[in-house]
Amino acid sequence: QSFYELEKWEGAIREGRFPVWRGHHLTGQDVLRREIVQTLRSLFRLDVRALNEKYHVDFWPMMAREETILREMQADGLVDIFQDALTVTDFGRNFMNVVCRVFDRYAMPEPSIETFFDGPKIEL
Repeated sequence: QSFYELEKWEGAIREGRFPVWRGHHLTGQDVLRREIVQTLRSLFRLDVRALNEKYHVDFWPMMAREETILREMQADGLVDIFQDALTVTDFGRNFMNVVCRVFDRYAMPEPSIETFFDGPKIEL
């Protein structure tokens, strides 16, 4: 959020700083995860190889916890997991919030798909 007072705003500009007094500093993980979610939401496909090159990471080992949940989602027909890609199925597009939440490290307390669903468990 920018300064409300013009003098403080101008002072920050003169000093070569952003005129911001409140905000959140993103970590490298935050930036990577933001790109993952934005890419999945718009393209329904994640190019793991491209992420590995861009961020100098080894995606699947780094996302081992997330992969556990994604494997359950794959069994349910929501996603398809490949060594170099993650794709959301046509059926899975109906559950994009659930799929993308896997990559929200602030919302993922436990590596279980049950984490996503509140309320009583219903046996079918």
